[in-house]
Amino acid sequence: MSLGYQGSLGLKQETALGEEAAAPEVFAEFKSESLDMNNNLIRPAVVNGTRLIKRTLPGAVEAGGGIVMSLAPEGAAPWLFKGLFGAVASEEAAAGVYDHTFSPTNGKFLPSFTVQVDHDSGCQNWIGCTVGSATLTVAPDDLLDLSVEMLAQRPKAATAATPSYSAAAPWGASGVEITFNGAERMDFRSIWLTISNNVTPIRTLNGKRWAGRHAPGMLEVRGTVTFEFSSDEERRRMWGGVSAGTPQNTLAPGSLVMAVTHTSEVAEGYYYTLTLNMPEIYYAAAPANITSASSIITQTVTFYASHNAAADKTIEMILRNGVSGYPDPG
Repeated sequence: MSLGYQGSLGLKQETALGEEAAAPEVFAEFKSESLDMNNNLIRPAVVNGTRLIKRTLPGAVEAGGGIVMSLAPEGAAPWLFKGLFGAVASEEAAAGVYDHTFSPTNGKFLPSFTVQVDHDSGCQNWIGCTVGSATLTVAPDDLLDLSVEMLAQRPKAATAATPSYSAAAPWGASGVEITFNGAERMDFRSIWLTISNNVTPIRTLNGKRWAGRHAPGMLEVRGTVTFEFSSDEERRRMWGGVSAGTPQNTLAPGSLVMAVTHTSEVAEGYYYTLTLNMPEIYYAAAPANITSASSIITQTVTFYASHNAAADKTIEMILRNGVSGYPDPG
């Protein structure tokens, strides 16, 4: 019998999609994984004198799934961020302290990974894993959580590697600070943010059942924030601007910065930090409804990030930790 706590999950970047990487470079302390494969069986219904479907043939391999973890500043998460954004630039901020800037790329390819999942009684490598989307969530008295959805090329039997884990603990909600539309906000009850690559598997007549390439589509950044309703400002901003009295023909943009500071230091005087910056966001909805006579009225703003021409960015993530870099494999 295999129990969940006996399992492990590790990953390593591939030299090219579908080129199986060797033993995992890093392991994740995770909550759950749902990587799986579908044969997409082909069962042709033809006229053969009976009501029976007599032939079942293998179709295209469809593989992938999700990984859920609490977000730690070192280990697997930064590699997954590289896969999500496509690019990372690293520089030394002080001796043993490094700042990593993740930003979206416009290329035809995203980094791919071999992800090893060991169930104790059986181990397999998921080859050609591309990060399709990632969601960050946090609420008071909780940890900052990361949910990643991956598109895989295929599974393969593997020999389990011995896991090792980063010493750095996950970030907690107590370290989160929000700057919303240029002002610090202390009343946020929750925030979630999803970054989607909208990846499509490209299937060709290549003699294999699996896709030879994963093509990234349009980048989409969306999220929601919930806070206590205290004024009509956010609803008016949804209408077009803070002075709007009804829906306008134009929308004034807002902005959101989430900065997270760890309780532990990378080196003396330098804490682990994570900063997400979206310089231009637009509201899709901002309801503030009376749900009952005794309830506190809250407002949940749903927004989308757009490209800001002045800053030349849609979203940027800066991570400070003690790892020198996240280079492509040689």
